[in-house]
Amino acid sequence: MEFVNQSGVEAGWTLGFEPDGRELLTVVVKATYNIPANGQEPTLAEEQMNLVQGDEFSGEPGLSAPLHESDYSHRKPRCDVVLNGSAYAPGNLPAAAAEVSLRVGSMRKSFSVFGDRRWQDIMLSTGDPEPFTRTPISYDHAYGGADSNEDQPEKVATYPENPVGKGYHPIRRRSALVGELLPNTAEGRSPISDTKGHHRPMSFGPVGRNFSPRYKHAGTYKIGR
Repeated sequence: MEFVNQSGVEAGWTLGFEPDGRELLTVVVKATYNIPANGQEPTLAEEQMNLVQGDEFSGEPGLSAPLHESDYSHRKPRCDVVLNGSAYAPGNLPAAAAEVSLRVGSMRKSFSVFGDRRWQDIMLSTGDPEPFTRTPISYDHAYGGADSNEDQPEKVATYPENPVGKGYHPIRRRSALVGELLPNTAEGRSPISDTKGHHRPMSFGPVGRNFSPRYKHAGTYKIGR
C-alpha cells in the first residue's frame, strides 16, 4: 500500500482489528488552527502539531492525569472536546476562588476552582483557600485518588471516576492526612471538604482509560502462559 499525504496537514495510518477478527485500516488526519480572540474564523497554523503516537500523561503513566491520548483511534463516532490549561484569577489579582467555563457550540461545562487547601489537624478542619493568580486545571487536582493504610498495605480503595485525583481517603487514619492537599476544583460553588463523599471530578482534560465509565467498555482479558 502506498500512502500519499497531499493535505498540507499531519496524516497517518494504522492497522487494527474488530472484535470478530476483521482487519481495520484507520487513516488519521490532524490539523492545527489558530483561534483569534476577535471572533473571526480560525486560520490554519503555520506550525502543525504532530500526531500523538501514544498516550501522554502529566506524570507517571496510569498514575497521573492524561494530557493527550493517541490520535490513532480505531473508531470515533463523535467529536472530543478537550482543554489542557489553567485557571486565572479575574484581573490577574490574587483570588481564593474563580469560576471557569468552556463552551463549544451547544456544549457547555462550568465549575469552580479554588486555591490550595490542606487538612490542618486531626479533626480534618481546613482553612480558607490560599489566594492564587494562576492554578492548573487537570484531573490531578480534581476530587478522587487512591487510598491505603500503611498498617494494611494490601487494602486499597480507588475512586473509580478519577483514580489519579486527590481528596478521597476512606481508609487512611486522620492523623496521616494532616498537611495533605484537598482538590482544587468542585462542581458547586463551595470547596470540597470531606474524605468519603461522592463528588463529580471536574476538569476539561481527557477522561483516562482507567476511569469510570471507560474501563467498563474494555472487555475481558485472559492472560495465558
